[in-house]
Amino acid sequence: MTKPAPSEFISANSLDIPMFNSDGFFVDHYIWTSQGMGVDVIDTVTRGIVARIYMGISISNLAKGPDGQVFITGAGHVWRL
Repeated sequence: MTKPAPSEFISANSLDIPMFNSDGFFVDHYIWTSQGMGVDVIDTVTRGIVARIYMGISISNLAKGPDGQVFITGAGHVWRL
């Protein structure tokens, strides 16, 4: 797999990552995205999953707060990392 130029769009299929319905995501040094029953953290350079947080229930959204903490929502709950 060749690395795209910075101006190219990177699709999830080009990352060789299983497809899920992602409702929420944000980008810092990584791409943080909700997926199925948890959250994936994807390295933008290697295009690999560097962390997978399994929550055991359907995750609906996530966001990064101003203090750097990650907030995850799903099934009527809110979690803070």
